[in-house]
Amino acid sequence: MECVNGTRANSSHTGCESIPVTSMEWDNVWVIISVILTCSGVIITCLIGGLFYWHKETPIIMASGKELSFVLLGGVLMSYISTFVFVAHPTPFICGATRFLLGVSYTVCYAAILVKTNRIYRVFNIHTSKPKKVKFISAKSQLLITFGIVSVEIAALTSWLIFDQPEVIHEYPTRADNVRVCEDSRDYAYLGALVYPIFLMIVCVYYAVKTRKTPDGFNETRYVAFGSYSFFVLWIAFTSIYFSVENHTIRVVALCFASTINATVTLITLFITKAYVVLFRPQKNTRENVMSRRRTHSYDTVNNHLTNLSRMASAGEYSREITFYL
Repeated sequence: MECVNGTRANSSHTGCESIPVTSMEWDNVWVIISVILTCSGVIITCLIGGLFYWHKETPIIMASGKELSFVLLGGVLMSYISTFVFVAHPTPFICGATRFLLGVSYTVCYAAILVKTNRIYRVFNIHTSKPKKVKFISAKSQLLITFGIVSVEIAALTSWLIFDQPEVIHEYPTRADNVRVCEDSRDYAYLGALVYPIFLMIVCVYYAVKTRKTPDGFNETRYVAFGSYSFFVLWIAFTSIYFSVENHTIRVVALCFASTINATVTLITLFITKAYVVLFRPQKNTRENVMSRRRTHSYDTVNNHLTNLSRMASAGEYSREITFYL
C-alpha cells in the first residue's frame, strides 16, 4: 500500500496511519554540549558584567568606554540566549524569534564596536595644531548613535516578519520520519538577517585599522580584526554544514555552535583580557599604562594629539571618560 508523506502503513497493512511528529532530539550529545556551553557563557557574561560595573571607574574599564561595553555585553548575552530559541520546539513564534535574534544580536555587538572605534578615531585623528571640538563623543551621544544603528536592523527584520511571516513545515528525510521545522531552515533565509551585521563588521575593521596607532589602552585593533576573521570563518563553515546535511538536529546544532563560538570569541578578545588585568594585574590598571604606547614613527604624532586633547579638556569640551586620561 502506498502512503503519502507523513503517514505509514498500519500494522495490518490495510490502511495508513500518521507518523508521530518529531522536532529536536534533546538526547543528542551535541545538543547537550551546546546547551551546556551556552549556560556557561551566560554565567560568565553576567559575571564579567558585574565585574565591569564594580570596577567601572578604573582606567582600563573607562578607556574601553564603559557604557558601550555594557551594550556589547548585552549583544553577547543575546547571542548566547539565542541557543535556547534555536533548539526550542518549532512554532511560528519561535521561527520568527530565531530570525530576529540572529540578526539583532550581531547588530548590537558590531554597532557598539563601530561606535566605540569611530569615537576613538575622531578623538585621536586631530591633524591641526589648533584644537577643534569633536562632536558626539559623550556617553549619551554614543548610546543614541548605537541605538540608531541597531534600529535599522530592527526595522528591517520587523518588516520582514510582517510581510513574510514565518511558517512551520514538515520534512520527511525518510519514509519513517516526520520532522517539524521552520520554513526558513530549508533555504538561505536566515543568512538574510546577517547582511547588515556583516556590513557593520566591515566598517568596524576599517576603523580598527585606522585607530591602530592610538595609545594601547584605547587600541583594540587586533581584537576586532581577530573577531571579524573568526566571524567569517565560522559562518562559512556553518553554511557549508547547514546546507549540506538533511538531518534537522545537525543543522540546529551547527547554528547553535556558530552563535555560541562567535559570542565566546567576542567575550575573550574584548573582555576577558581586561577582566584579567582588573583581577590579577591591578598594578597595570593605571592611567599611565592605559595611555602608554610603544615608541614608533608615529609616537610624536600621538603625543601631539594628547596635547590637543588636554587643551580641549581644560576648556570643558570633553566627556568625563576622555578627560580622565589627560
